[in-house]
Amino acid sequence: MKKIQKKEILALLLIFVIGFVLRYLLYYYAMDKNNTNGLTWTYLIDANSILDGGKWFYRDFYGKYLLSTNPTKGYGILLAFAKFVFKDYLFVFIHIVNAILDSLTSIFIYKIVVNAFDNKKIGYISAMIYAICPLAIINSVQELPDAYAPFLLAIVVYYWISSEYRVKKIIICGVCVGISCYFRAELKYIYFILFFADLIRVGLQKQLIKKFFIVTIMNFILLMPIGIYTYTQIGHYVTAPTTMWSTAYQAIGEDPRNKWSIKIGDQLLAEDAYSKGFYGPFNYEANQYYKTKFIEYVKTYPIDYLKTIVDYRLQDAFFPRTYAIFNLNRSYSVKNELKTFCTINFNGRDVSRCISISNKIILTEAIYARRISILLFIGVLLFSLINIKNIRKYIWLPLVWGFFPASITLLKQIEPRNIAPNLVVACITLGYVVYYLVSKIKNKFIHW
Repeated sequence: MKKIQKKEILALLLIFVIGFVLRYLLYYYAMDKNNTNGLTWTYLIDANSILDGGKWFYRDFYGKYLLSTNPTKGYGILLAFAKFVFKDYLFVFIHIVNAILDSLTSIFIYKIVVNAFDNKKIGYISAMIYAICPLAIINSVQELPDAYAPFLLAIVVYYWISSEYRVKKIIICGVCVGISCYFRAELKYIYFILFFADLIRVGLQKQLIKKFFIVTIMNFILLMPIGIYTYTQIGHYVTAPTTMWSTAYQAIGEDPRNKWSIKIGDQLLAEDAYSKGFYGPFNYEANQYYKTKFIEYVKTYPIDYLKTIVDYRLQDAFFPRTYAIFNLNRSYSVKNELKTFCTINFNGRDVSRCISISNKIILTEAIYARRISILLFIGVLLFSLINIKNIRKYIWLPLVWGFFPASITLLKQIEPRNIAPNLVVACITLGYVVYYLVSKIKNKFIHW
């Protein structure tokens, strides 16, 4: 028994090391360490304000610093700690943390699979797929909380499905949900989906209701500090970023044919918010106003909004073209930044050559990213078909996988970093399908 356990530890250690090396090498050799993402600056301002005076602020488009309820607070706190301890090397520390946590995601995938299927071989395959998955690797080197989303999803799922009805593990699950909400607010819905899946599987049971309420209470307790803080500052108990409805409203502008001639862009939204008397586009009052306007638009023009979803979002939600929403010095920059990048770094004809080569790199990366996304989608689909007779037992996998692209499609433009958590489920289902097909082929040849 000990020998088997030792082999298991060595195999998982190997998977972890492979995942860590790939992620850190991408950061070390590819990322532009002198170019910080615009969203990352928002969190850096949070970190600086925490270190300076204990308050959260954000800088608006006119340079004013205003009280922030915009980003989730966990990443700002982490950056504040990193800056306090490591000074100018804070992002070196952040990327080491990114690589470690995302590599640990593979380990939790293994543990989830063993709990769900009682099959270590599927666990090893799924864990290795995630460790070497290019989309997961690219997502992990972002200097944003999205880099932690797959790990946070994995620990919530693991502690939910492995806890059964043991109070200690249920409490840990609740703590994990609470912590995850400090980094990605939408992760608070995952345990609702898992609860719903268990309802389908076993029906409404007293123990299941107890489990749900313990997780809910723990989540509430974990989020109380930020809720109390925002209440003392703005008079509203808020535990999530006040950006959802403002973002949903401006995302209508993704379709240039929209009936209200809304144009997408944070600065344009800010100008509209200032013209209506709000002190920013993402504060509580502005968010409530844009919620009303968004709902009004959808009710008034439901067919037009449905066309926006189908024409501009659906394909990218389920088959993302790229996860590289950050600047790399090997020209993974988004196209509207390429010209500036090339002009600064090159002269004369080299500028045009730089742009041409960079565009080809972006196109190539986008094509391969979509192919990988299609492969992962096929894995989810085949898993569901293979287990169609037993789908109630495993319904949580397609439900969790579909939550992120479906919910984001309804509310905003597609940014692949926002749907990165579904890579966890996609790698699990693909690992299952690979094992299933190999076993079938192997048995066929042995029989023959």
